[in-house]
Amino acid sequence: MAQQSVRRVSGRAVVLTAVAVLIGLIGVAMLVFTMATRPIQRPRDPVEEALAVAARQWSERVHPTQSVNHVALLTRFETCATARVDYGADTPGREVRLQRDGGSWRVDDPQAERLGRDTVPDEAACRALS
Repeated sequence: MAQQSVRRVSGRAVVLTAVAVLIGLIGVAMLVFTMATRPIQRPRDPVEEALAVAARQWSERVHPTQSVNHVALLTRFETCATARVDYGADTPGREVRLQRDGGSWRVDDPQAERLGRDTVPDEAACRALS
């Protein structure tokens, strides 16, 4: 009969291996959690970027004392769009309407007091204006 050799493993080696595996699993769990909770950054559309720039520039001209915090595109059609310009926690945001002017975009409503309205143009209204 063949003689089998049985090797004894010390308790210390088992504990160290278990700790290393546990640390590795915690690291993998942290990596998965970080990847799952990080917001997805999508590249901005060039037209969307141009709309945001136009709204930001107009807002800085009309409200020079308020710094623009964020510009969000609400609607976008061929010839017009709306965007919301947010200034910060203590100042209400403004909705601006933008009109295509050749290859660029300009704010269609230069009167600041009319910008607080809640109407969003639909595509038919935009086509009627152009």
